[in-house]
Amino acid sequence: MSRALRIDDGDLFFHVLNRANRRVTIFGRDEDYAYFVGLIFDASVRFNMRILTFCVMPNHWHFLLYPRKGGDMPMFMKWLTAKHAQSLNSFDGVVGGGHIYQGRYKSFVVDTESYLMTVFRYIEQNPLRAGLVKRAEDWPWSALWFRTNKTDGARRIRKILSDELIQLPDDYLAWVNEREWEDGGTGLEKIRISVNKCTPYGSGDWISAIAKKYNVESTTRGVGRPRSPLN
Repeated sequence: MSRALRIDDGDLFFHVLNRANRRVTIFGRDEDYAYFVGLIFDASVRFNMRILTFCVMPNHWHFLLYPRKGGDMPMFMKWLTAKHAQSLNSFDGVVGGGHIYQGRYKSFVVDTESYLMTVFRYIEQNPLRAGLVKRAEDWPWSALWFRTNKTDGARRIRKILSDELIQLPDDYLAWVNEREWEDGGTGLEKIRISVNKCTPYGSGDWISAIAKKYNVESTTRGVGRPRSPLN
C-alpha cells in the first residue's frame, strides 16, 4: 500500500507526534529524556526550525512546529528520529534490531487563533492528564518546564522556542492546569479526532479551504487523505 501524501508547506502550524513501537517505554531514565531534548536543540539549530512547544512522554512525544518553507519539517523530523533510533539501538547493543517508532511521524496542520492556543495547551497538559505530575509545569521534559525555570539548562532550551508567536493569556498556568475541557468549540474531543483521524484541526471554513488548496477530500469530521494524483 502506498503512503499517504502529506501537507508540507512553510508558514503553516503543525501538531506533530509519534509513539514508540508497541507503545513500549523508550524514555525510562532522566538520561534518556535529556539526550532526546539535546537532539531537539541540535535539530532546531541545524534546520532553523521554529518550535512553539514540545512535550516528551515515556512512550511518545508532541511538537507544535512552524516551518519556514516546504521540506523543512520532513528534514527536521527525519534527522531527529533517525539520530534517536540510532542511539537507542547503540545503547542497547541491538543495532538493526527493530523499529523504535510505530512508523512515520504524524502531522496535522492547525488553524490559528484559539485553535493554535488550544493545541499548545493540549501538548503542555499531557503529563498532567496522564497523572505523571500534580501540575503541568512540574514535568521536566516539556517546553513549559523550560519556560518557567531559570537554570542554565532551561535558558539554553528556551533559545530554540518560538513561543512568542502565540499570545498566551496572563493566567496561562492556571488554565493549563485545569483538567476540565469544553466539549465543543476548540475542545479536547476535537483534538483527539484530529489525532485519530489524521485530519487538520480548525474551523469548518478553514478546513474546507485547506481541502481545496491541497486537493484533499473533505469530510464532516475534517480533511481526509490527499487524493491520488492518478484520480
